[in-house]
Amino acid sequence: MSDMPTGLNDSPQNIVQRLTRAARERMKNQSNSGISKSARAILAKNLLRLRKAHGYGQQELADLSGLSKSFIGGLENARMNVSLDNLESLGRVLGVEVFVLLIPPDDPDPTK
Repeated sequence: MSDMPTGLNDSPQNIVQRLTRAARERMKNQSNSGISKSARAILAKNLLRLRKAHGYGQQELADLSGLSKSFIGGLENARMNVSLDNLESLGRVLGVEVFVLLIPPDDPDPTK
């Protein structure tokens, strides 16, 4: 989808707008087969993109959100599970609603 962010230099606002548009389009076109990516992989990719778009390192995001650097790294590598409270903290720091962190990107490889 051409509306998806193509790099880490996109602004947070552009990422949110593109992810939201893409999610709405997918919801219109999605079959009953469901989403194939895990929520952890989706969160990992979106968290990394948004963190980089804000210019934050993992330690800075950890400090601002009240989480640990190792936890942020675990989320970005899709190794950690996350609570809603922690998603809210991350969303608040990154300036997005929680649902934006879980919108599946169009890219088939969640590690990019």
